[in-house]
Order: sequence, then C-alpha cells, then structure tokens
Amino acid sequence: MKTSFKYSLSGVLALLCLILTSPPLSAASLYWDGVTAGSWSAVGNWSTVPNASTPAPAAVPGAADDVFFNITTVNGAEAITLDANQSAHSLTFSNTATSTLTANVSGATTRVLTNGVGGIFVDAAAGR
Repeated sequence: MKTSFKYSLSGVLALLCLILTSPPLSAASLYWDGVTAGSWSAVGNWSTVPNASTPAPAAVPGAADDVFFNITTVNGAEAITLDANQSAHSLTFSNTATSTLTANVSGATTRVLTNGVGGIFVDAAAGR
C-alpha cells in the first residue's frame, strides 16, 4: 500500500509541476461570423480571422479574448443571444448595421456578460 501511495503522490507532484510550468492561455481575437441571429455559445458563429466566416475557433470567447462584431465582409443587422453566462476581455462593435445582444432568460435564470479591462469600443461608423 505504501508503494501505491508513493506512486500516486509522485504522479500528483509531476502533474502539479506541469501545470505550474505551463504557459498561460493566450488571448485570441474572435469575430462574430456574420450570422444574422445566433447564440454566443455556438462555436460555429465565431471566426478566428477578421474577413471570413471560417475557420471557427476551438471554443467560444472567454475572459481573455477580444471580441469583434463582426467579420469585415458582412455588414448587416445581427442578433446575438446570451443563453449562458459569458465573458470577454473587450468588445468592439464595428458593424455598420446594428448588433443586438439579448439575454435568453429562462425562469429566474439571469444571464451575465462580463466585460474585462479591455472595455467596449464602438466604431464611429457602427450602427446604433
């Protein structure tokens, strides 16, 4: 039993060392891909490049990511639904039409969009 415990402890210590020495996740710039209405939670509604609807990122935007509405090749009204709590480092609205963020509230559930220190930027040409 002692040998098994030592083996488990060394495995845990090795994992802890790996976690502590891993580089932090880097921020990404993610672009709403121009879909006219859709969920923030759907990876397919996001793009990793500013001028195309693909490729989709591995995950939806998170607290370290900069979010842009929308890809440069599409300028039309968009309705983005928050159907879960979401976060982003910054939000940039450059769509010449309107971009509407709506919370999908179900019962007593409140949806929260947490914006980080990157702030909110609204381009002068953006729709209001």
